[in-house]
Amino acid sequence: MDTDKEQTLRDFIKSPNKVSKILGLSSQTVRVWLEMNAVPPKHVIRLANALDVEIYEILQFANKASKKVQTARKTEADLDAILAAYNGEPYKTTLSERSITLVLSRWGDRVPLLHSTLKKLNEGVLTLDDAATALGINKTSVHNLRNRYGMAPGPLKPTKKDLGRYKLSAKKIAPLTLAVIAGRKTAKAAAEEAGIPLRTLHRHIKPALDPLTLNEISHWSKGFRAALAVEVQKKCTKYTVLWRKWAQDRDLVLQKKPKWPKEPSNWRDVGVTRMLIAVLVGERSVEELAVARGGSPTVIDGLIKKELVMMGMNPMALSLDNQLAVAEIALARLSHLREHKKHD
Repeated sequence: MDTDKEQTLRDFIKSPNKVSKILGLSSQTVRVWLEMNAVPPKHVIRLANALDVEIYEILQFANKASKKVQTARKTEADLDAILAAYNGEPYKTTLSERSITLVLSRWGDRVPLLHSTLKKLNEGVLTLDDAATALGINKTSVHNLRNRYGMAPGPLKPTKKDLGRYKLSAKKIAPLTLAVIAGRKTAKAAAEEAGIPLRTLHRHIKPALDPLTLNEISHWSKGFRAALAVEVQKKCTKYTVLWRKWAQDRDLVLQKKPKWPKEPSNWRDVGVTRMLIAVLVGERSVEELAVARGGSPTVIDGLIKKELVMMGMNPMALSLDNQLAVAEIALARLSHLREHKKHD
């Protein structure tokens, strides 16, 4: 699917009944996934295998499950309840005690100021600039607070600037460049969308990829290309290049379309490398592995960290795409170890 249009789970699951039978789940469970546009992390590998697509394409929906919880909106009445809680007065709210505690902890003795400032802003007594000055934050943060408590009048309109012909062009080309690097678009399709010659687009891609070339990464999996695109966007170290070099030096074969392992019937029978894959792709947490194996989370966590140190990689401090890239290397290592056992 070479498009930048936001994909949904429905783009992949055409028949809930068929998928549910393959996974051994109820069709209602799969329909709930479609409704929520999210997949429980532990089912990501199985679903990718069932649909015969790359895990990278399904992993994006495992992210959305957690984001959905984080973006829960409060109301103006909840703001009143938070002030009452601060004052030690009785209050009624649908917020959890944990949510109220987090707000009180975040704002401390400035809770009354937060309350009065947002109220006055909503009533038109204060301007956005006044509110930002009073709370000591920028206007965008104030707007986000208003939106969080259901008091925002509408989207915050960005200030229009005369960027000039060159900068407008660069702004339009940048996301297309990343889309090409990530493998979501072909260079030809991206150039046509931008309305520029293909040669011009390649002039933008070449310095972004250096020392790599577009032809070199055409043999990479989409997971690795997505991780590289994130690194290019953040202008940070190209860990993907270093990691692939590590794999190449050890004769590990990185597939363009990795074949992920099925969920084991007994997690006690798997080694550290397979557990590492499970943690990196969100198939199982360390705690869940401990329960499944009847062991200690501390011990399993130590084994997994030791494995990463041995590989010279620390993807946990990076993006989820980087974690998936390391999971692919672990997968290649797992296959390599199995081949050696066959010949022993």
